[in-house]
Amino acid sequence: MIYGGFEIQSFEAGRGLWHARIQRADQEPVVIDGMAFPTLEVGFAWSDQEAAIADAKAHIDRFKGTSGRISIPLPEQTLQATPVLSTCPDCTASLAVLRIIPGRAGAEYWTMRCTRCGGIHLDIIKATAVPVTI
Repeated sequence: MIYGGFEIQSFEAGRGLWHARIQRADQEPVVIDGMAFPTLEVGFAWSDQEAAIADAKAHIDRFKGTSGRISIPLPEQTLQATPVLSTCPDCTASLAVLRIIPGRAGAEYWTMRCTRCGGIHLDIIKATAVPVTI
């Protein structure tokens, strides 16, 4: 399913527990605060497929309101941003974004899961990303 320029893939994560994965429809990585993610695992396990898809759509809609923090920079641009934790501090495998929660003063709380050891990591991101022309 394509929604807002993203492909949504729902899947059953466990018996009766639905989850969603999103990626750009053009197969390019999503760039969040200067870090490239080929796909994003979003939300929690939902009791039905429609709820998982609705949650993924809500995440996509939220991306549009982030003032350039979640974007695909053009070749002549770069992002100036707070670094985001992208590898597991325990085993150095990549991290999948589970949830982004708005915080105070424009900050966001990112919950991520390690793709190898399954560890859960929280990162607090300050809203400072601005596209800059080189």
